[in-house]
Amino acid sequence: MVLIDKNADLEQRMKESAMLKISGHEAILDEYKNKVRLLESARLLRAQAKEMKSIAMKDDLRKMKKVLRRLGYISNEGVLATKGIHLLTHSLTHSLTHSLTHSRQGDLRVN
Repeated sequence: MVLIDKNADLEQRMKESAMLKISGHEAILDEYKNKVRLLESARLLRAQAKEMKSIAMKDDLRKMKKVLRRLGYISNEGVLATKGIHLLTHSLTHSLTHSLTHSRQGDLRVN
């Protein structure tokens, strides 16, 4: 019984709607439906683009791992080898040294 009352109330509100009093309300409604459809399409396309980007990044990561494995920086199991550890520490030391030597005096405050 509640649903019938709600339905009747909704139909009454639709009949009294200011939208129906506007000339050309069908065209406005059609434009709104088109807008909703386009927004949904855009949402789906954004989701698809995000998924494709993720796939591309995974492919790039796989290629990078393959190169590191061939150069001996990681083992076949994907574990960082001694050669890779040495390169990592050298790279980190170089970055820190570069940061310290090229920073201004004011940037080196201790809190």
